[in-house]
Amino acid sequence: MAAGTASANGVPGAYMLCSQGTYSSFIQQVGEPSSDGWEPLRSFTAHPGECVPIYLGGNPVDVYLRYDDGGVKNLGRAWYQANIATTGYKSTASWHFF
Repeated sequence: MAAGTASANGVPGAYMLCSQGTYSSFIQQVGEPSSDGWEPLRSFTAHPGECVPIYLGGNPVDVYLRYDDGGVKNLGRAWYQANIATTGYKSTASWHFF
């Protein structure tokens, strides 16, 4: 994705998910509230050292760490539309906007 195609932070559009840590990470878009919680929409995965293009349509996303055995750890929910990066080691995993 070219640098000029990114959207302005805070609005729906094209962004990047970067895994700057030592683990694969993914985001799961969250849909509309339902009687048993939030309905998931699509997801995007980035492997260590990789950035992938994502589209954020205005809904929040859950940010996850993926362990080598396929297990996952929820790192938090992003309510703001922006580029997302995961950082650190599996034991100190975190995420931030950039």
